[in-house]
Amino acid sequence: LGTVLGYVTMACIRLAIVITATELLFHINWGVNPLLPFLLLFAMITMVTSIGMVMGQIFKTEAAAAPVGHSFIIASAFFGGAYVTLDNLGPLGSVGKYFSLIWWANAGIINQIYNDDYSYMKTAFIIFITGTLLLLGLSVLLMKRKEVYANG
Repeated sequence: LGTVLGYVTMACIRLAIVITATELLFHINWGVNPLLPFLLLFAMITMVTSIGMVMGQIFKTEAAAAPVGHSFIIASAFFGGAYVTLDNLGPLGSVGKYFSLIWWANAGIINQIYNDDYSYMKTAFIIFITGTLLLLGLSVLLMKRKEVYANG
């Protein structure tokens, strides 16, 4: 829990600096209530941190976890629309985007800011919070299992 709180706190401080700086210096529109995009990104940060915690429990070394982590980052960015627009990918992009954390966060924030539509944001919150709880639960189970093996 301490590790998760530490990583999430540091990431949220950076996120708050970015949101504040972009709003003040570049007049970026974060919507009527900039707290909502911040909270959505906070939920995503927490889920990504939880993914890292589970990977740390599953893999013994950083060298073993690195290829899986990098593959996850690339796939999530790809299906989040970071490299090409998803419309150009045809059916692969139409289905794959729903598995990308980045796509859900972007869709939630953009629809909230420009369309005053909170449906994607609500769905993204549900996905992120559910995923975080499941991953943290799995991490706790894996930690207990390691303790049993170490003591037993």
